Amino acid sequence: MKFNINPLSELYSNFRHIRRDDVYAQIRFYERHADALSYLNSEEHFTVCCYYANALFAAEDFERYLLIAPEILEKSIVDNIQFVDGTDVYLDHLEKMSIAYLKLKKYESAIKIGVQLYNISGRAKKYKLLLKRMLKSQRPKIILDLFAVSLCLGLIWTGSEIASLLVLEAFYANAALIIDMLQNILVFSLFGSLSLAMMGHYFYVGRILRNLINKAQ
Repeated sequence: MKFNINPLSELYSNFRHIRRDDVYAQIRFYERHADALSYLNSEEHFTVCCYYANALFAAEDFERYLLIAPEILEKSIVDNIQFVDGTDVYLDHLEKMSIAYLKLKKYESAIKIGVQLYNISGRAKKYKLLLKRMLKSQRPKIILDLFAVSLCLGLIWTGSEIASLLVLEAFYANAALIIDMLQNILVFSLFGSLSLAMMGHYFYVGRILRNLINKAQ
């Protein structure tokens, strides 16, 4: 007996048999068969679109990902599809959208979606940390420079202290006094740069994050 195989079902099966980590193969397959895939039933087509979007994101093709992701979110709501292969579609793609905007340095859009994600998830800690990461990414460069300067000053002070204890105090008493004066200057400089860096971090990250969370409650 001869059985007729539905070519659309075979097409869907072929796509599903592509390894999940072979994102470029998924992208090529989808784009080569996009017209035919559009005739799949609603659930199968939605699943294929989700995997295609995930592949674009994994390939760091963020601009094209951001074109298809809103359509997936909309269809998830309209067709009441929450999960695909055990993954919460809405939360997953909201998170990916916020990261995509962050990678493209579109911080306002990233933070807006991040706040939405934080609210929808019931204020999950992982999305609070994601919001913090976004805010840290848009800090002025001078804050990072101040942290770097503080680290360097701390290392220099530590080295001079070791040298003073092991060598200078034993053999060069006069030089040890000069080193002590320099160390005092290093300490004041270290605390000054570190204080400015922490104040800047609070102003651009801590303060704004607290305000965003308070509005979300």
